Amino acid sequence: GIASPDQSIPQELKNPIHLKTSGLVFNQKSGNGYTNEKIEFEIPQASGSAVGADYQAKTGVLTLHSQIQVTTNGDQEAHIDAAKATISKNPRNVVLERVHATSDGKTSDADKVELFLTKNNTVEHALASGNVHVEDKSKQAADLRANQLDLQMNDKGKGLRSAVFTGDVQMTSASEQKGGAQQMHL
Repeated sequence: GIASPDQSIPQELKNPIHLKTSGLVFNQKSGNGYTNEKIEFEIPQASGSAVGADYQAKTGVLTLHSQIQVTTNGDQEAHIDAAKATISKNPRNVVLERVHATSDGKTSDADKVELFLTKNNTVEHALASGNVHVEDKSKQAADLRANQLDLQMNDKGKGLRSAVFTGDVQMTSASEQKGGAQQMHL
């Protein structure tokens, strides 16, 4: 073996996850752990917090119990609140329940949002369902409601390729035009 093992932090970490909590109970035999305390987390794309969590090593599922708050980094910052979140390794996805998101004058709500991740943990596509509501309060104001919203991201996961609303779609739009406002109801 090595006489004095190297305990230094690797020079390059790919998509590191930093967690900070207290009251963690860990079972060394099973690899399972839980806490009822506040958890703070940070990944390259976002940071946030939650209250209470448990991790099941056999299934690779992390459940955040309540008060999930996430702020994304990058070109377009967003703030996301959720009542509960489940993160799984196989399949690679994140399921958020009772979601409210805000970004650049837009708000979005849904009963459930499932994020499908690539191997690099970037969002490949997102599926919002149940009471989907998107409101844009900019000059091109719009209010959209539907049963479901399917968002397809571009190859790098940094931009939107398409957005498809389905099921009882309702839209109201108002834009400022020369000589007055124009409204559209669908």
